[in-house]
Amino acid sequence: MVGEPGESFEELAYALVQALDEWSECLQEVLEGSGLSRSGLVARLRDADPKIDNPLLGHWLLGRNQLLGENKRSGRVPTIQDTTWIVATFPVDAASQRRRLMGIAKRIESHKAQLYKIKGHQWRSAVVNALRAPEQPVQPEPADPAVSAAPSSWKRPAAITVAVGLLAVLVIAGKGWSGSTGQDDQTGSSSGSAAPPAGTPTPSSDALGGDSRCSPPKAGPSGVQLRACARVQRDKVAFALKVDNPTASAVKVTVKVNGSWAGVAHTCEPGPAITHSTVEPGATFTTDPARCETARQDAPLAYQAEAYIAAGDGQEWIGHAFSPRANVYADRGTLWRCGGDVPC
Repeated sequence: MVGEPGESFEELAYALVQALDEWSECLQEVLEGSGLSRSGLVARLRDADPKIDNPLLGHWLLGRNQLLGENKRSGRVPTIQDTTWIVATFPVDAASQRRRLMGIAKRIESHKAQLYKIKGHQWRSAVVNALRAPEQPVQPEPADPAVSAAPSSWKRPAAITVAVGLLAVLVIAGKGWSGSTGQDDQTGSSSGSAAPPAGTPTPSSDALGGDSRCSPPKAGPSGVQLRACARVQRDKVAFALKVDNPTASAVKVTVKVNGSWAGVAHTCEPGPAITHSTVEPGATFTTDPARCETARQDAPLAYQAEAYIAAGDGQEWIGHAFSPRANVYADRGTLWRCGGDVPC
């Protein structure tokens, strides 16, 4: 996916770490399905240029956690060229994973290029810092003293368990958000007290009803537009996406939606997360929020929907969007924040 104009550094950073997780997931899936060991794969990559050795491949399989550390490997994320060498070793029946891994590699390379343009050689540490919450939501005391003494970690989706204890918790970039004090305490409203600065993209008013917001539209395949949406209710938070088709032709798409809260990206419950649809000319397709929701917690948490779109029946995601962030408290209204951390 090529980044959209106006995406913030935080949005690009989060998109990069999500893509790194997906890349490692996809490769691990092929390794497990084919029975090929990591060392066996490396043996097939003996002619790769630049060189791909066992430690480097293991480093890439850490997903987002590969950005940690100061060693020489930390700055080398998997590129399109690296991935081309890797997918050439895949068995014939792994064609879909081959296409998917190449698509993810294109996103990684695009995100890194944009992040480098903004931060230069410091892009990697800037990503980690940008996605480190300034303040943790209140969580219950762990029963195990050893757990309470351990540092908080930047977590990955539950399906990925490799090296999750290494980074600061990835709470949706909540610059200045506090669960108990600060300027937001004085508003008590769902829209905040200040108007967005001039020129700031505003969320769509055509959301999910009730206390909900959708992102500004992002470009999808064949002229359609993608929006990510979140809705806060008394006992739950729901996530959905909308696909608008302003063109004169029907467009077939595949979409995926998930939610993020407490610093973790979660797959949809009860699901499915991935849906195929044909969007008629001038129509809007909306996924069912009841198929992607979570119970609302008593602790103050930040919630956000994440949406992807691909052409036809494929899963090569070419459009990507985050909903406005919902800072949810038990004792007062939701504080919604859009790009640039402005009230919306």
